[in-house]
Amino acid sequence: MFRIKSVCDNIQVLKPFKKNQLFYWLIMGFFFISVCLAGCSSNPTSNQVSNFTVLASFSSNQSVTLQAPYGIYVAPSTGNVYVTNCNPSANEPAIVELSSNLTYIAGFGKTSATFDQNQAGTFFQPRGITSDGTNFYISDWQNSQVQGYNGSSFFIAPVSPVQEDPWGIDYDRSATSLLVVENAEFQSNSNSNLSQVYSFNIGLSASSPLENITQPIDLIGVTADSAGNIYVTDNKNERIIKFNSAGVSLTSWGSRGSLPGQFSSGISGIMADSSNNIWVTDMGSGAGSIQEFSNSGAFEGEWKAPPSLSLFAPADIQIGPNGNFYVCDAENSVVYELSL
Repeated sequence: MFRIKSVCDNIQVLKPFKKNQLFYWLIMGFFFISVCLAGCSSNPTSNQVSNFTVLASFSSNQSVTLQAPYGIYVAPSTGNVYVTNCNPSANEPAIVELSSNLTYIAGFGKTSATFDQNQAGTFFQPRGITSDGTNFYISDWQNSQVQGYNGSSFFIAPVSPVQEDPWGIDYDRSATSLLVVENAEFQSNSNSNLSQVYSFNIGLSASSPLENITQPIDLIGVTADSAGNIYVTDNKNERIIKFNSAGVSLTSWGSRGSLPGQFSSGISGIMADSSNNIWVTDMGSGAGSIQEFSNSGAFEGEWKAPPSLSLFAPADIQIGPNGNFYVCDAENSVVYELSL
């Protein structure tokens, strides 16, 4: 049996020591006590894995058959939720509007089972969705175009540099610009890469890619923080790439794996919150998760499905004005309201 000496024990032992030695050990003792107190007062959800709580869900009803919802947007004023519907059948609503507690409100546009370019309001597997507060913008993936919706009618957005497969889309409020990810595969045989990120001003005038990325990547999601920094998810390399507002690559983080800060399979959606923390979804082949990072890439936490939810493949994520998280599960065709 042994006993750990306390600070008081150390003081007793050091009585014969010189005053400067006693002062040194007193300072060290206070230092270790402060470290312990700081550790005890830290956020209990940081740097650990937790389970989220499901508050509400929506899949399909008599008005819509929801299938593979890849994109989600929450209106900051009303809290209403807008989800893209990638149903391959014709004449299903392409965009589904839900209340903040995920009750069905309406459907807009229509899906198509074939290529149907330049037909405003008709979508062939829509992916991302965002809004500038006036218009919605939806990436019409298979038709290789972006469509806008002003609340009453659709229009084809003039994003001409986007050559193929637009996926992630977000509105950068700091620069009043529309960010569009071009999801075309890396062409290794010609050493060219069509997977790029474009930024358009609010008038949707043409823009060059943010950066001439030459390594193999597969970009999916995009978001911007309040400082104008831009973040994209790279599905091929399971990482996040950060650009500054001028489009210069600053840093990247993440890799394939199962450790905190790694992604198992299918990094997808990304969102910057009001504190500029970065939230990322990992579809994970049905065992997915949500991870939080600082805007410099420091891992903050991970949330997984509770045992009652056997499959979870989050494709995109948003935070509502009520503070709850909204996630669309593309593999299981469900929209969730979550508490983390």
